[in-house]
Amino acid sequence: MRSPQPAVAPMVLGVVLFMLLAVACSETADLIPGEEPVFTADDPGATPTPVVAPPILPPGSPSVAGSSQRNEPAAAVSDAILARSVVQLRLLDTAGAVALPVRDGSGVVIDRAQRLILTSYELVNPFLDDGTAAYTIIAVGVNRTTGGEPTLEFEAEIVAASPLAQLAVLRATSIYRGGSIGVGEFDLPAVDLGDPEQLLGGDTLRLFGHPGLNASDRQAVIAVTATVTGFRGAENVDGRAWLKTDARVPYGGAGGPAFDAMGTLVGIATQLRYDPRAAVGQVRSIALAADLIEQARNAGPEARYVAPLQRAGRASPPATALEDDRVAVGSPVFAANAVEGEGGLDLFDYTPFFQTQPPTLYYEYIAQAIPDGALVEERWYLDGVLQDPLSSSFVWGRGSLGIVSDQLRAPSPRGMPPGAWRLEVWVDDVMRTSRTVYVALELSAIPEIGQVDFGSSAAADHRPAEPASGEAQQLLAFFRYEHAAAARSMRWIVFRNSQVVYRSPVLPWEGGDEGTWWVGFASDEAIGPGFWEVEIWLDGPDSSTPMSRGAGGVELF
Repeated sequence: MRSPQPAVAPMVLGVVLFMLLAVACSETADLIPGEEPVFTADDPGATPTPVVAPPILPPGSPSVAGSSQRNEPAAAVSDAILARSVVQLRLLDTAGAVALPVRDGSGVVIDRAQRLILTSYELVNPFLDDGTAAYTIIAVGVNRTTGGEPTLEFEAEIVAASPLAQLAVLRATSIYRGGSIGVGEFDLPAVDLGDPEQLLGGDTLRLFGHPGLNASDRQAVIAVTATVTGFRGAENVDGRAWLKTDARVPYGGAGGPAFDAMGTLVGIATQLRYDPRAAVGQVRSIALAADLIEQARNAGPEARYVAPLQRAGRASPPATALEDDRVAVGSPVFAANAVEGEGGLDLFDYTPFFQTQPPTLYYEYIAQAIPDGALVEERWYLDGVLQDPLSSSFVWGRGSLGIVSDQLRAPSPRGMPPGAWRLEVWVDDVMRTSRTVYVALELSAIPEIGQVDFGSSAAADHRPAEPASGEAQQLLAFFRYEHAAAARSMRWIVFRNSQVVYRSPVLPWEGGDEGTWWVGFASDEAIGPGFWEVEIWLDGPDSSTPMSRGAGGVELF
C-alpha cells in the first residue's frame, strides 16, 4: 500500500476532560475572567497540558448585541456579554419517577421575542440508531449568577431542523415541569447573525458552551479562543458548509455558538455523532441556518417539527462493532479541485460524478473517537477490484476528532481510468465507511427496491431487531436496493388503513449503489393496530420524475 500523501497536514489536537475542564488550541485561549496562563502548542502534534477555565458569566445584565435583532454590532462584543445568550440543553428521560439526563450540550438564543434557540441537530436528534426514541423532553438550563450553575428553567421543542445541515431551531414552550411561559419570563438576550463568507484563514473565532455533565462538576459557561484554519464545502451546498478550527472543546460545547472577533454568530459547534467522551472541533456555518430560522419565525407558536425516521447514513457503527464502540467515520466526499490551506487541503467543486477523466481525485472524511495508535487503511477499488498500489495506511495520531483531506493521483497521464471507484476506510481491521465516485460512466440502470420487511427497532446490521407491533411507538420498513448510484433523493409515505399518516420530506439519498436501508414513522404513543403500508421512492437528479418505487404492508395488532 502507498504511504499517505504529503498534502495531508496534521490537525492541531487536544483532549479536554479532567475533573473541571481541559481545552486545547493551537492559539492561546482567552478565558474570562482571569489571567491564568494557557498552554500554547509549539508542537502541532502535542497534547496540551490541561487548564482550568474559569466561568465567564458577569453579574450585571447589560444589553447584548442582537437583542434588538440589529444587523451589525456597533463595536466588538465582550465574551462576558455574549455568554448570557448561551444556554445548556439537557435531554431527559422522564418515563420513571426521576428525570434522567441522557444527553446534554449547548445552544444559543437567536430570537428573544419568539424564544428561539439554535443548536446542533445531532444533539437533539429524537431517535437512536435503532429507531427508538432518544429522550422525552428537552430542558433548557440558564446561568443567572456570576460563575453559577445553570438552572433548568424552561422546556423546549424542535420547531425547525435540517438533519443534512446538522442544525436545529428550538422554541422554549413552557416553564420546566410547570405551566406556560409568562410575558417577560424568557428574558435571555439574542445574538446577531454574522457572515461566515467574510472570514479568512487566520481569523479569530470564539467558541462558547458548557463543559458537559460527564466532563466537569462545574457547568458555568466557558469560552475558548480559536483560529480559522480553513473551510470545507459539501455536496449540494453553495459556499462554505464548515469552518475548520484548531480548537477542541468538551462534548458539552456541541450545539454552542461560534462568534467572530466582533461578536456576531458565524457557526454552531457540532460532533459527528453525539458522544460524551469525544471532543467537539467542527463548526457548521451559520449560513446554512438562515432558512431554518426563517421557517421557525414564520411557523407559529404551536408548530412542531416532525423528524424523519430513517437509518443513519454517515456515522452509524458497523454491524461488527462492539456495543461500546465509539469510533465514527463520516462518509467520504469527493471534489474536482482543492487548494492548500493552513489546515491542509481545502476542497471545492464537490461531486460524486466526473464526466471526464480527472488527473486527480480529491477526497476528505471526518473521524471521531479513533484512538491514537490505531491503524487506518484507505482501500481503493475500481469496479470491485482492489487497487493495492493506490491504497494506503497510516497510524492515527490526530486525537478524538480529525479531518483527513487527501488526493488520489491518476496512475497514467490520461487521467483516472473510467469506472466506479470505491474508497473504504478501515480502522483496526473494521470497515467504518465507504463511498463510490463514478468516473466517465453513464449510469442508466434503474434502481431496484426489493421486498419490504417491517420491525419496531433496528439491529446493528440494519435489519429488524424487534417485530412490528401496534403497541410500539414506531414502525420501521426495511428494504434491499440495487443500482441506486444515480439516485439523488428519497422520500416515503406511510398509510394506516389506506389513510396517509405521514409524508417524509425529500431527503438526499445517502445509501449509495446497493445495500440495506430502512425508513419509518414514529409517534408519541403506541401507533395502534391496523393495516400499515409504506411506499418508498428513489428519485433522479431533478427529483421530479420517480425513478423507482417500493412498497409493502403489514397487519398490526
